[in-house]
Amino acid sequence: TFEAGVVCFSFDPRKRHHKTLVQVHAPVPGYEDKIEAAVARVFTSLRQDRPLWRANWALQNSPQVVSTDLEWHPSNVAIGGVANRCKAAMAQLHASTASSTSASATSAGDSDATAAA
Repeated sequence: TFEAGVVCFSFDPRKRHHKTLVQVHAPVPGYEDKIEAAVARVFTSLRQDRPLWRANWALQNSPQVVSTDLEWHPSNVAIGGVANRCKAAMAQLHASTASSTSASATSAGDSDATAAA
């Protein structure tokens, strides 16, 4: 279970206290099927004389430092709450992809017209 840790941002460790790895990672899509066993091996092999340094990465749809676990964080309030974070990120990704695809198509059309002239 989660007993202690140092967290710079991202989640409130008080909400993880005494939870198992599966409980902590419940919101992670595919966690149990894809990485639960590997993560369990890492944490099972922890020793007091050999601390673990763990660095994570995340995709976000805000230029702010995002705390994905805090409802009151401005980035979560702006999208209607933590539950909407994935939906908001996917919407931004789709919009960005559509814009990029449209710009590529326009550029390709311009080069075709130039070649024909």
